[in-house]
Amino acid sequence: MRGRRQANNSGGPAQSSGRTNSNKSGSSDAVLLAADRVLKKESDYRNGVNRIQVTALLLAERISIKGEVEATLLQTNSSSDNGEQNAEAQDFLKEQRERLKSLCDGNAGRMKGIDDFLRAVADVRENVLQEEEEGDDGAPPPDYERFILEKIETIRDQRENGHYDDENILQRDEEFGAEVRKRLGEKITQKKRKRGSRANEEDDDDDLEILPDSSTVSLKCPVTGVFFENPLKNKVCGHTYSSAGLDQLIRMRKRNCPIPGCANNQLSREQVEEDVEMEIKVKRYVRRMEQERMTQKEEDEEEDVGGGIGNGMTVIE
Repeated sequence: MRGRRQANNSGGPAQSSGRTNSNKSGSSDAVLLAADRVLKKESDYRNGVNRIQVTALLLAERISIKGEVEATLLQTNSSSDNGEQNAEAQDFLKEQRERLKSLCDGNAGRMKGIDDFLRAVADVRENVLQEEEEGDDGAPPPDYERFILEKIETIRDQRENGHYDDENILQRDEEFGAEVRKRLGEKITQKKRKRGSRANEEDDDDDLEILPDSSTVSLKCPVTGVFFENPLKNKVCGHTYSSAGLDQLIRMRKRNCPIPGCANNQLSREQVEEDVEMEIKVKRYVRRMEQERMTQKEEDEEEDVGGGIGNGMTVIE
């Protein structure tokens, strides 16, 4: 009996350690799998915020100083006795511009939250891999969820104290804020960082969209020659192509960006992301052209009806 109890006692710890090792290994594998899934969905997390940012930029163009909405309001109140209404319109637009900038600041905060979460998940992943390389010390698996939350708080504290070490995020937020103020027509001192070469500006006038700074941007794909469909923006050089146009270049094994003068000679699918702003611009332009065609058609029909009597007819007395 004594020998049997000793065997059980000696075997007990070994079985417990085996279960701990197995549980920790299984937990590590699950964490790595979950972390990889999260990091692969980074673009999905950012798409919603990016669309809000693009919409805000396009709205900024419309309510900008001396922009479309302001010109319309002032033209409506152009008579000499509408000075008070003009002042009210200016105050209204000023309020909307401040609200838009506040919305953009909040949106930038949401993007920072995504940055913090993804960075914390990446740190957890690296921590798990490091533990696997160092070997199992028999300790129970750590609470990775708590680790992520603590890491996010640490990153936020670093940012608030001015010690955040990711300059790319800081530069991104500064550039977006400057772009919003620029499109609102405000004077800014920050110079926007240039990416790649200038786009080819020689194209038909019917596919050019006028921007607030009086520059133009083509709404047609440089490869297919037609309006952008599923536009993709190159993260390296900043140029945009239709998805079909990019596929055509890849099939032909052309690695150079199709924009003349661009130095990017490593063109690939990995370099591009969805160009939400171009997508909205094309849809807005096509919709406006359709409305103008419909208006012109109605005017032509009215002229035909009004001018038909007595025109081109032989009158017999």
